[in-house]
Amino acid sequence: MMFNGLLMCTDSDSDFTKESIGRSSEVDSPSSSCASARAQYYHNKLLATLQILQNKEETVRVQAESLAVAEARIASLTARSVELRREMEWKGREVANTNVRKASIAYWSMEKSEQITRLHGVINTQKWTLDKCQDIASDVDNLKVEISNFLNSSNNDSGVWEESLAGDLTEDLQDIAGQLFRLRELITVCMCVKRLLLRTGRRKQEVARKQ
Repeated sequence: MMFNGLLMCTDSDSDFTKESIGRSSEVDSPSSSCASARAQYYHNKLLATLQILQNKEETVRVQAESLAVAEARIASLTARSVELRREMEWKGREVANTNVRKASIAYWSMEKSEQITRLHGVINTQKWTLDKCQDIASDVDNLKVEISNFLNSSNNDSGVWEESLAGDLTEDLQDIAGQLFRLRELITVCMCVKRLLLRTGRRKQEVARKQ
């Protein structure tokens, strides 16, 4: 048998050769004709086999090329998948950071609103306290005027004062005690106002620092 230009002997060819040699030794001319036909048959069969092998080699080559293309495509898709995963992770972190910033802004806005509400309450309290202080200051002024008038009237008419002293002294002392009590309230309220003003100043500074 011929394969890629080489002569190869199979078992059937060997048997056939032995048989041909044996027959040729017995009858020379008929055996030669049979051997030639049989050789032509095997030659054609060998050519067909070689053609099949060539076709298979071509198929294997085409499949190898297709496999290389597929591997390159897989590598490209894998790289793209890694890139997309990194991009998605980055976008996820960006979204998380954005949500954190929004939550922080909302928290500080709510905190500022609460602080503003508290400051309004403090301002209203201070306004009421100042009004109260003004009322007490007005009462103190009236008390001063009454005391001054009382002293002047006592100096001008000591006799009348001595006569009415027994009845009016108690009432006047009660009025003076009431006015002094209100004066003490005024001092207490003024101290409270001072503390409130200091507290308001500190809160304003805290709000300014947070902004």
